[in-house]
Amino acid sequence: LADRSRYHWTATLDGRTIGEGKGHMAEFTLDESVAGRTLVLNAEYDGRVYPVALDDSRLGNSRFTYTVLDAPARIRGLSFSRNGEYAITQEFRFDAFVCGSCGDGNKRPPERVAVEVESENGRDLLREVIQEPVSDASGRLLGYRVKFWLTGKVSRDGEEALIILRADEAVERIPVVIYPD
Repeated sequence: LADRSRYHWTATLDGRTIGEGKGHMAEFTLDESVAGRTLVLNAEYDGRVYPVALDDSRLGNSRFTYTVLDAPARIRGLSFSRNGEYAITQEFRFDAFVCGSCGDGNKRPPERVAVEVESENGRDLLREVIQEPVSDASGRLLGYRVKFWLTGKVSRDGEEALIILRADEAVERIPVVIYPD
């Protein structure tokens, strides 16, 4: 359906209209308080419902029903780069946010952030973790930049370790090899 100006869409939340527009993209903002509610997007082309491929073998129509989910926690901006091999003195960092589309206006901080680092023989290699606030220009807290450092003696040949990063329900497991300085 090539003429994008002939599309029209209406969004309803539990039966109440919350957005309407023209064009092939439906864009609107949902407040966090609507999690768990039902969002229906009705799209038309020239005033008619149109067919949509649901998968390789099934067609549906241009009425889409979703349950609104809570924004997920996200782990971004990992500082890990050198093929998974690091000196024990390396500073590691990542950013933790809760957001859907993750524009600055949509970000908020996670409730919990944690770091675990365990060597292949079960030793805890974590020395220190610092959570620095990340704020927008108005001072609103968006999330955290988390920095951490390791400690302990490791073999000259390197020691395998597992770094586990957590931000609320988000979990990143990163296998690494740690070397002395």
